[in-house]
Amino acid sequence: MSNLREDKLQQHQELSYDIQSIVQALFDKKIIIISVTLIFSLCAVVYSLSLPNTYKSNALLKVASEDSSSNSSLLSQYSGVASIAGISLPSASSDSKSNMAIAILKSRSFLAHLRKIDESIAPALIAAKAYDPKSKKIIYDENSYNSQSKKWVRKPNYPFKTIPSDLELYEQYSKQVFSAEIEKESGYIKLSVEHISPTFTESFLRQIINELNNISRLDDMNSSNNALKYLYSEASRTSIASIDFSISKLIESQLQKQMMAQISEEYLLKIIDKPFLPELKSGPNRKAICIMAFLAGIILSSLYSIAIFIYKKENPNKYN
Repeated sequence: MSNLREDKLQQHQELSYDIQSIVQALFDKKIIIISVTLIFSLCAVVYSLSLPNTYKSNALLKVASEDSSSNSSLLSQYSGVASIAGISLPSASSDSKSNMAIAILKSRSFLAHLRKIDESIAPALIAAKAYDPKSKKIIYDENSYNSQSKKWVRKPNYPFKTIPSDLELYEQYSKQVFSAEIEKESGYIKLSVEHISPTFTESFLRQIINELNNISRLDDMNSSNNALKYLYSEASRTSIASIDFSISKLIESQLQKQMMAQISEEYLLKIIDKPFLPELKSGPNRKAICIMAFLAGIILSSLYSIAIFIYKKENPNKYN
């Protein structure tokens, strides 16, 4: 039994390598390590320089309905009567309004709406190649989009089409360009747009905010008009004083909603910090790319050198 233990201990000692031998092995392979690290670093430099600068514009907003406390109390007071009459009144919760706004902004249908009213959005998201700071215009990839004729000329692989679909546009919009979040402490909504064109980031973010307010305004106007038609019809039929008074209050609330929709440009979202024209780039982080490539080169080449050293030690007969 003791002989077996001694044999195992001897085998273990033969296969164990101290730090000094590993360092010596790395030193012997210093040419390979330096060469591989240098190649990785040079590739990272070339790659990072090939990436265009990106710019980000931010905006901070709050739910505009938070200021209409009197209207909110009126709606909550007569919501019971409204439900009996078959009318669904909007919730006064700012949290629900904020979540609804975020959901709309991140939806495919909202981006499709923006695309319909502004044809320059699709080329800016899909075919933008560079930005000319002198003319303040986007330089497009002419193999994809002809900026003179304003026509798509690309020949993509299946399942993509010559003219980008709404789904392809949305992939770029949701993953690379637009972001939205609700700040936990304040409850405010933070929106941002990132693109190679600083002028596009500002204009596109303004357009997003304006269109969301316009859509919300039109939706509420339509629902309010339908509600008023129903309420006027019910008011002409009833002769009970209490119900007639409640219906009058509901009519008043709907008229107040229409008034706010007509006079307020910031209907759903009120701007606290408006979109700005960025002056400094937000990316790419070229320094981080080069550092990561440098470390990757050192680690991979060192692991390779150690693996060769261990293999030679374990198979000495092959190298005699």
